[in-house]
Amino acid sequence: MLARCVALLIAGLAITAAASASSWPERPVKLLVGYAAGGSTDVIARLIAPRVADALGKPVIVENKPGASGDLAGELLLQSPADGYTLLLSTVAMHAINPGLAKVRRFDAVEDFAAIAMVASYPMILIASPQSDFRTVADLQTLSRKSDVFFASSGIGSPGHLAGELFARALGTPLTHVPYKGERPRWWR
Repeated sequence: MLARCVALLIAGLAITAAASASSWPERPVKLLVGYAAGGSTDVIARLIAPRVADALGKPVIVENKPGASGDLAGELLLQSPADGYTLLLSTVAMHAINPGLAKVRRFDAVEDFAAIAMVASYPMILIASPQSDFRTVADLQTLSRKSDVFFASSGIGSPGHLAGELFARALGTPLTHVPYKGERPRWWR
């Protein structure tokens, strides 16, 4: 699956290069990631970067620019010259979630970007410590009616945050959101 996604990405980049007057790339390519190092988007970027670099014959440098659920990296991409030397590995948050949550954005997530390839998809899962007081969703629902239950996410407005809020509604009970500054800090405290 990863090999197919990398091939699509390289093909998209080749089309971009063909449209350019000069031979591209002539120097390293920067790949912006709008999330903290160690999270899933960063891991994917670091998995594909060497393969894309091999295909292009130039280094692909992953640069983490976390903030605003990916929007900061999107803004940085749009401030960069439109020469193909700065790319963005983005998520559903920047393009589908943030437009509905943010009152003010400095860009239009649909109009201001050109998609090259879908690189990955991932499921959302519910996990708990083996020392927790529940083993099933029904146990969690019962516990949440008796005491506070917390859920962590990689940040306010993140897919995990919204999934947790939807899950709380489905349970019919409040769950307290604990936002972290990225995925890695959420897992490794």
